Amino acid sequence: MRQSQSRALAAVIPLLLTLAAFLAGCGAAPDDGAEDETSTAAAAPVEDGPPVLTVIEGFGYQPRACGFDLDDDGVIGEPEDCLVCDGATADPDGDGVDEDLVYVDCGGGADAEGCGGPGNPCATMGFAFTQLDGADDGAEDIVCFKGTCREEQPLVPSTAGVAGTYEVAATGHQERPFERGKDPAMIVGWDADGDREYPPFDTDDIAVLDGDGGADRTFQFGPRNDRFELAHFSVQGYGVGGDAKDSGFLEFGPDQGELEHVYLHDLYLTDINKAKETSSEVSTLDFFTGKTRLSYLWLDNIWAPRNGGWFARGAAADQGPDAGPYRFQNLTVTARGCDFDSCENRAAFVGFHLWGYVSGIEILDGHFNAGVDDWQPKPKGGPAGARFALVAQCSQDWTIRHNRIVDFKNALRIQGWADRYCDNESARPVDGVVFERNEVHNAYTPWTSGDMAIQISEGGDDRGEEVGDVLIAHNVLASPVGWEACVWIHGGSDAAPPEGTIRVAHNTCVADIDYHGAVVLGDTAGRLPKHPHPNVEVTGNIFTGLGNDDLNLRLTYRPDNLVLDHNRYDSAGGFLAIEEKITDFATWQSTIGADAASQTCLPSFTDFENGRYQLDADDTCATGAAPAPAGVAPVDLDDTPRPADGPWAAGAYAAPPSQD
Repeated sequence: MRQSQSRALAAVIPLLLTLAAFLAGCGAAPDDGAEDETSTAAAAPVEDGPPVLTVIEGFGYQPRACGFDLDDDGVIGEPEDCLVCDGATADPDGDGVDEDLVYVDCGGGADAEGCGGPGNPCATMGFAFTQLDGADDGAEDIVCFKGTCREEQPLVPSTAGVAGTYEVAATGHQERPFERGKDPAMIVGWDADGDREYPPFDTDDIAVLDGDGGADRTFQFGPRNDRFELAHFSVQGYGVGGDAKDSGFLEFGPDQGELEHVYLHDLYLTDINKAKETSSEVSTLDFFTGKTRLSYLWLDNIWAPRNGGWFARGAAADQGPDAGPYRFQNLTVTARGCDFDSCENRAAFVGFHLWGYVSGIEILDGHFNAGVDDWQPKPKGGPAGARFALVAQCSQDWTIRHNRIVDFKNALRIQGWADRYCDNESARPVDGVVFERNEVHNAYTPWTSGDMAIQISEGGDDRGEEVGDVLIAHNVLASPVGWEACVWIHGGSDAAPPEGTIRVAHNTCVADIDYHGAVVLGDTAGRLPKHPHPNVEVTGNIFTGLGNDDLNLRLTYRPDNLVLDHNRYDSAGGFLAIEEKITDFATWQSTIGADAASQTCLPSFTDFENGRYQLDADDTCATGAAPAPAGVAPVDLDDTPRPADGPWAAGAYAAPPSQD
């Protein structure tokens, strides 16, 4: 029985952005230009009002007055943490050393040698950097600013933090402990009214870096900027004017050396590259680091509405030692790319695309929306109109956990190989990828040709150009308007059978499959690599929402080590074994020699019509369907514990406590 129950998922609050300083330049857009593979295509002027923030508990940006932990005790926002840049406190972290604080009032200060006190602030960030004396004196350099600043670009800080780091233990959905600078250099929005509340949360305090529709990039960080913290200010309107192919918020590198322990939090990054076509380095965060090795980068609690191009893109080196770890946590990102009428093939947005020798990438607790109600991406074939994450060649140890991913054409593509970079003798497998406890929802009807939740794609013709271990577990993958597949696995190698195992375990796939199948193994056009991936497991999943004659599973090859079991299939759908279409489930079981404990049945959800796929208390289809699988965390999508020794319910959610 399917029941409709109202359940509040989110509180929608408008962020008060009516001040003119916040809105200056937001409506600018590129001029018309020729459209080809190398030039910036035209983008029509965009008229948008102030963004509205949807706050969803546990996902994305959470507005908070103070995001500092200056005493390093692991508790954020205590009164003693919120004294930096208040115009009065000389030693805000209470370590007995007065910091080197330089204050900037954009619009009310004056650039002159010796400026920087709260009573005689400098007028520009660039000049304030000349007043910093470096970290050798043991005091942190901290720039506090207010007003709306329009600076020469990019800003290149001339200092680093004081030597010394400390370890932050992993909590919540974090995969590993993390290092932070103990006494970092800082750029912070000025708490001018001294109430221990900072911008952008406190709209009494204005601290904005404004690209004014013409500036291309806000910051460039290099090896001179170790142990640096950016916090509590707004950035708007960079990369929306002109035809620059290198534009956005922050570029890392590309000088030679080490850049370590960079921490960004409580920032508002609006209209970065808004309505701009995708091009190589049109990216909010530019990771083309060159010879800079970037490690311990942490972005936390950031709201980025109406971003175009890429959000985070670039290459680490094509050999070790590895860059990373990187952590992206509690981000709310909404796309606003160039419309298809203007940009055609380049009307696209991609969230994350990282490759090279980088490892330890965490994307946690985010809320990412393709924003297709406000722009028209390329809907069909070719480059993705909107893709959330492209896990690309040579990168390893990705953890993408507990995110809401809305209206993207692809949520995840894992790519073992691409021509010309990190291939041949330098190649290594894309390995250790975990995609778990995410909600992937699509309601955008125009997607067609290449639209699917997860795709594990090609390898190359040399050893190492391949995909290794992948775990896809406890996700909801839902597209009632149609997808080609929930999961399409056509990885492999032309050199040798890949090592590792691809596991698809305890997911709930709800989709009207309009082409291939809910799960596809192999290339439907017959273009398999010489050695398709030999180790594949599909266990404990729910497949539902299929139309008549849709396929639950489509196998165009039989992996050497194939495990299919404890799944719950849609009785409206059939199966394809190599070239044989099978509609009777018993015939499928005998033909494939697997799925002995699987069934065709219709699960009962608590609120199917409104996209909530927890099992209802009276479900008899998926409850208690499977033994506890090894190597899968014993918690469901909502972090409800699973039984330690089974049985588990099929799908992403545990059954109600009385049942499971």
